[in-house]
Amino acid sequence: MAPLSLRPVLGLLGGLSGVCVIVHLLATPQTYYNFLIWNLFLAWLPFLFSTAALALNGRRRLGPAGLFALGILGVAWLLLLPNSPYVLTDLIHLTVRRELYTEAGRLVLTYWTDFLLIFTFAWTGIILGMLSLYQFQYIIFTRTNMAVSWLFAALASLLSGYGILLGREYRLNSWDVLGKPSAVLDIVSDTLEPSSIIVCLFFGTVLLMMYATVHTLLGLAARDSRSWPY
Repeated sequence: MAPLSLRPVLGLLGGLSGVCVIVHLLATPQTYYNFLIWNLFLAWLPFLFSTAALALNGRRRLGPAGLFALGILGVAWLLLLPNSPYVLTDLIHLTVRRELYTEAGRLVLTYWTDFLLIFTFAWTGIILGMLSLYQFQYIIFTRTNMAVSWLFAALASLLSGYGILLGREYRLNSWDVLGKPSAVLDIVSDTLEPSSIIVCLFFGTVLLMMYATVHTLLGLAARDSRSWPY
């Protein structure tokens, strides 16, 4: 497992984010979808935390204070991670506003422009989340082994699926764990039912499959780059 080369990754993600904002400002004069910009900002946070953790982990010697800081970054990252794939669920707004997208029983052009707009934001959020998870899996890999790192990735994916449920259905934010702990505990107890568990497992499994795909592609790219003569 190889570390990410941050310069091209940051260039790619920054470019994607810029395209998202520019397309939104130029193609959608209405303000309804302005929340996408906020959600994209939240999607960046786990990547920033994982990048900071990766830099800290790269130091030769980490004393107790360094390990404690790494743990704090890890907890914050895990709480924020669902924000990245969460943007994909914003596609539900196309269903909520479906009466505005039909005319004489057919979809109007605005539907497709809004669909592509949301999908572009969602794609950027997903890539941010996948690369962020890759960074933290690499940290776990350097301190344990490959099997433990994949167990960590699977657990993080399942918890992200649960976080998406809490965010979409119960309108909880990552920081509510600190600001409204009692309300979070009440909602968590309400979600311990078969239907919620199935939804979480479904989301988590899909995220893990997506991540495994990205992980495989990154591995192939790293192997091919070593074999290039230039």
